[in-house]
Amino acid sequence: MEPTAQHIYGPLNQDAKEIRLLTIHPSPNQDDPVRCALRRTPLSSAGVYKALSYVWGNPTSTTRLSVDGAEMRITTNLDIALRYIRDTTEAQVFWIDGICINQADMSERCEQVLLMAGIFQQAERVVAWLGEEKEDSALAMDMLSKFAGVWPAYIHQGVNPGQGLNGIPNAFESTVWTAIRQIFSRAWWMRLWVYQEVMLARSITLLCGQVSLDWEELANAYRVLTSLLSPHNAHHLGILDTGPVVVAMEMSNWTSFVVDRAWGIQTQPGMLHLLRSCVVRQSTDPRDRFYAVLGLANDARDFGKPSYTSSAEGVYEDFARKIIHRDQSLVLLSYARSGVITPEEGILCHLDFSVLPSWTPHWHWGTKTFRFDPTLYKAGASVQPDFHFEPGILSVSGVTADVVRQVVTGPYLSERKRHWVNVAMAPGLSTPYPTGIPRLQAFFRTTLADCVAPGMPRLDTSSVEFANLAAAFLLLLPFHLYDDGKVLFEMVEEEGKPDYVLGLLNLLRQEPGSMTTQQFLNVYFGSIFPDSEADPHRGRHNAKSYSIAEARTTRGRCFFTTENGYMGLASSNIQSGDGIYVIPSCPLPMILRRDGDCLHVVGECFVLGLMDGEGLSMGSDVRRSLQKLKLQ
Repeated sequence: MEPTAQHIYGPLNQDAKEIRLLTIHPSPNQDDPVRCALRRTPLSSAGVYKALSYVWGNPTSTTRLSVDGAEMRITTNLDIALRYIRDTTEAQVFWIDGICINQADMSERCEQVLLMAGIFQQAERVVAWLGEEKEDSALAMDMLSKFAGVWPAYIHQGVNPGQGLNGIPNAFESTVWTAIRQIFSRAWWMRLWVYQEVMLARSITLLCGQVSLDWEELANAYRVLTSLLSPHNAHHLGILDTGPVVVAMEMSNWTSFVVDRAWGIQTQPGMLHLLRSCVVRQSTDPRDRFYAVLGLANDARDFGKPSYTSSAEGVYEDFARKIIHRDQSLVLLSYARSGVITPEEGILCHLDFSVLPSWTPHWHWGTKTFRFDPTLYKAGASVQPDFHFEPGILSVSGVTADVVRQVVTGPYLSERKRHWVNVAMAPGLSTPYPTGIPRLQAFFRTTLADCVAPGMPRLDTSSVEFANLAAAFLLLLPFHLYDDGKVLFEMVEEEGKPDYVLGLLNLLRQEPGSMTTQQFLNVYFGSIFPDSEADPHRGRHNAKSYSIAEARTTRGRCFFTTENGYMGLASSNIQSGDGIYVIPSCPLPMILRRDGDCLHVVGECFVLGLMDGEGLSMGSDVRRSLQKLKLQ
């Protein structure tokens, strides 16, 4: 901070909940230096103002700003934003954190963080600065506005979103989808503080260069795009229409707050939900992982005031202990995983949390790994947890349910999937899964983690949707094993059998013999196709839906088998010999690695056959079968 900045900031009255507001003086010329003035005011009587939501940008790239005749330094990105939001004739009043908070005063920062929720709630409008126009951003903003118009037709007239996009000129041009991907690749979407700013704003305008878009338009465009991932809608897209699918999958990773906004305004969520919702978001200061959402939490009082004088490691462990102790639950464990977060996973700076206890979540997932939804599973059933804390250690009770036997990884999706199939089928297709179901059905359900899409319930094996996705799975499976799998589509026409039956025949390299089609399916997949002759193209019609669901679920995951013959999905850092544990009240099985007398948390996993409390019912007396586990 420049020496003259001491003349800019006077002390704020904390008891009166004072804030500073910035008046941006007008200028007809965008190239003119930006001149501003600051004033102090209690938040309760602040009057009309806007709030700026933006990314600070490179902290080493700065420029001078004139405030009340004195000079301070701000980031270049903020300087550019000021020039675009500055009016040509009228003064604009804004709250902007990088200017209105004395960033050098740690005590002030802590106090102002507590007021930020109120600041954004009270603002007349939040302006979200995405950056200058580039990479066809104007085209992207225009097309998003047009896509938004498809949603009302879907709601009121039942027009499928895929069909609606077909009615927009150039909607499937590659340049359009490249531009949209670029606009959603901008840093603003990944900024952690944005979540609170969006959830609390009265109204929001997105600004990219000179082009603006209202938030409701964005929300409707988002709904249209992400609906393309639904099994009910995906088949309306042509087999080569990958642009919408790729964009929709990328958006669904981190923009759920677009829809959460309406829900969040009505229902204040708890801290655990907020931490889970923001795991892909970035913050320069790792402590903001908690402080940036504290103003939204309905249980904020349980965690005390922000403290930027505490170490990041201390803040993370403190929050973890408080959540576990308060909830008397070990749900938090399902968010813990080992490994160092790298910039490639979407974090602004390299954050080495190896000094943290492995049972403490670091809440940084990036976008490269699919996250299992703990609310869908109940591996730990309803058994009460038994735990206590020691310095750096969480002691819990749990059951050793199994051991990792073989781990399957690979750099390329096609190669990896081929290995998965070979390993899964190694015992033989006629060998049942340990739960008694056919092995192919178990593999199919594992590739989806028993769920077709985020926010959806577990798969129902008696549903039409399950049968549709299974048909696509059977049709596509030979493509991963045999070079001549491509002849399947021709065989459907030639032999007159349902395409998924031919897929299974192609996989087995045999004919059903004296068995009927239904008997053949029952033996190798289960009795889930009561109408096996109803739609001969069932597999093809649902191929895109299954492919989307599988690609999303297996992203960043490895396939593994266990000593007892189970199949599962886990993070890619697991090893043969790692233990699979079921811990009371923890909804997902946990992979733990022995480290002397203690165990190290590797991460959560999906194991079909252990997701509904089966691991805790292996013995007649659950409490007697539990072991003491020291997690370090």
